[in-house]
Amino acid sequence: MEATMAEKASLSSRLELLAKTGSFVAGFNEVYRLLLRGKLEGVIYVSSLPKPLLNKLSNAIELSKTPAVVYEGSRVVLGKALNLKHPASVIGILSQGESGILEDIKQNVKQG
Repeated sequence: MEATMAEKASLSSRLELLAKTGSFVAGFNEVYRLLLRGKLEGVIYVSSLPKPLLNKLSNAIELSKTPAVVYEGSRVVLGKALNLKHPASVIGILSQGESGILEDIKQNVKQG
């Protein structure tokens, strides 16, 4: 299901708020490790993630029963939305802070 402009804007603004008030990790290896330990509240990954990494990530998401959503922007845009100095293909949410981003993720999981 393709996200509408309003949903994309909402997710982008929530990502910015997550960067200010919440805590997250970026990078496939770090997210994967924390998923297997059950330490993440949610996962966001870009649609351009290479298939082998996507398969590995999907399995870990399913095993840990962690809500996840696909970010339709590029990894550069995802990194910038989180005020990172580098692109980010995968982020794991440790604490959503005041962003309310987990509600968006859970809503997308129910719709998808």
